[in-house]
Amino acid sequence: MKKLFTLMIIYFFSCVTIFSQNSNIKLSRHLLDKLEVIQQNEKVLVWIYFNDKGKNPEKYFSNPSSVVSERSLKRRAKVRAANNLLDYTDIPLAEKYISKIRKLGIKIKHKSKWLNAISCYVTKPVLQKLNKVPFIKKITEVKIYKRKKFPQPEKVKALNKNVEPLAVTAHTFDYGSSLTQNEVINTVSVHDEGYSGKGILICLMDAGFDKLDHEVFQNMNIIDMWDFVNNDADVEDGSDMGTGSHGTSTLSQIGGFKEGELIGTAFGADFLLAKTENTESETHTEEDNWVAASEWADSIGADVFSSSLGYLDFDPGEQDYTYNDMDGNTAVITIAADLAVGKGIVVFNSAGNEGYNASHNTLGAPADGDSVVAIGAVDANKQRVYFSSVGNTADGRTKPDFMAMGSGTYAASHSSTTSYTSFSGTSAACPLAAGVPALMLEKDYSLTPMEIREILRNTSDHSSAPNRLYGWGTIDAMAAMNQIPSLLVKIKIFIEGAYDTLTNEMKTELGNKIPTTSPYTENKRTIQNIPLDIVDWILVELRTSPNGTPVASRSALLRKDGSIVADDGTTNEIKLDAPDGDYYIVIKHRNHLSVMSANKVSLNSTNSTLYDFTTGSDKYYGTGGAKLLN
Repeated sequence: MKKLFTLMIIYFFSCVTIFSQNSNIKLSRHLLDKLEVIQQNEKVLVWIYFNDKGKNPEKYFSNPSSVVSERSLKRRAKVRAANNLLDYTDIPLAEKYISKIRKLGIKIKHKSKWLNAISCYVTKPVLQKLNKVPFIKKITEVKIYKRKKFPQPEKVKALNKNVEPLAVTAHTFDYGSSLTQNEVINTVSVHDEGYSGKGILICLMDAGFDKLDHEVFQNMNIIDMWDFVNNDADVEDGSDMGTGSHGTSTLSQIGGFKEGELIGTAFGADFLLAKTENTESETHTEEDNWVAASEWADSIGADVFSSSLGYLDFDPGEQDYTYNDMDGNTAVITIAADLAVGKGIVVFNSAGNEGYNASHNTLGAPADGDSVVAIGAVDANKQRVYFSSVGNTADGRTKPDFMAMGSGTYAASHSSTTSYTSFSGTSAACPLAAGVPALMLEKDYSLTPMEIREILRNTSDHSSAPNRLYGWGTIDAMAAMNQIPSLLVKIKIFIEGAYDTLTNEMKTELGNKIPTTSPYTENKRTIQNIPLDIVDWILVELRTSPNGTPVASRSALLRKDGSIVADDGTTNEIKLDAPDGDYYIVIKHRNHLSVMSANKVSLNSTNSTLYDFTTGSDKYYGTGGAKLLN
């Protein structure tokens, strides 16, 4: 037995020596260190990087839709030239290399076009073989994050008594106990304007999403979902690894909708659900799952990522990321997140729950990314919560970026289809905040990730003095929306029945019967009161062709003198969310035929354009003075 043990020791050190004496060694220093402490047949999860993408990768550039969806290409067009929608990171891996790797008996876990790499489990003998493969550039270890146990949620049906709504006013929707978390970042005012994130695709990355039949998800449009931990389409709790209670809460806070209970910040958006984390007590979260999910969501066409995770706290003995690695260029997951932003995706990530340290940052990757928006947590009074991670990055950049409520928030619980929970952490703050760029993109889809970040920097409550505790401060969604340029137009029109030929004005007989919420579903919104001299609500639409789909819709007020006015009842200029250009103007009233301008009208965001329907029938489309529009 003693002789056998001696032979094992000799064999172990000889294996390490083989690598260390090889001048062309492809294994990273950290991986070599790992090999010194693991058994001969023990498997380690590694990244295998290739030198290139094989022969003739240029063929993909002439056919971009063979690589990613048209929706992805449309998003990329905001940040790239038309002839450069794809780059080298989008080209698929060389199948010839994949085939040769598999012939070595290796089962591939994930492929990454962006990194030109694969992740897989290998043993020491296999690594010796891989080190000699000519098309392999390098081999590194996949970082494995030890997930801290999520706190057990407390089932509640009412908001904590210490958290009161900031104000009691009339709104379009009844937020129930979720009112305060929406008011802290001023999304309620945006919802009252009719925005909900409609048409925007958000990808949530979390530890699964249990109870998708919960009442708060009944109106949600989920485009697709995938479990990157178990490699299947079931992101809910099942027989495989991981539970999704955490994702149930985060998803509800950004996309849930149940009046009187909970309303998410971007409840009208579409969603992709990616299970990237394993919550099993004896297992770990691997960064390659996040990378794979990002590439999947990009290819489908996601506009926004919301990711409530951070990679920093690893098992003892692992090659940890440290605060010195939070420099925006070291962690693989950070590199991938920044690549996503470069493809036009807005990436929001929780800053972390590691609290304060006077001498260095406590961030978790990818929150350190220079293009990633890191979200910290405040309470209902917009004061930083003690657990919220702080900056700055190792290379001196201000982090976190922004703050949202992350203490005692209200969220759906996976306990039943009607239960709710109190939820705290930057994990809660992130999805609440990530709804805001969806609202902004609904108003102006041409906004790039960097433009969105700049607008938020200019409008958050620490914008004049950002720091390592708050970044640029708590988000103000309405202020951000107001910074997005809108087309300016002045319109005058009379409606039959209300018009009085003697006074050349319309009657205001409806008076206090006019609802404070617009009756038009195209732009349903709420104002606090109806000003004097208002006849009724009116709907203004812009079209690029007479029978085309509206490119912008706005509920507005019709004053008795014929002017369509803003909510104050006096400003005879309204704003419409469309780029500068020529449009047909359509006016709709719930009890009358629709009317459209005779010709296209040139509109811009700098100077108001007046269009007066009252000056003659030549201002109307068609010969009958008015035309019913389908």
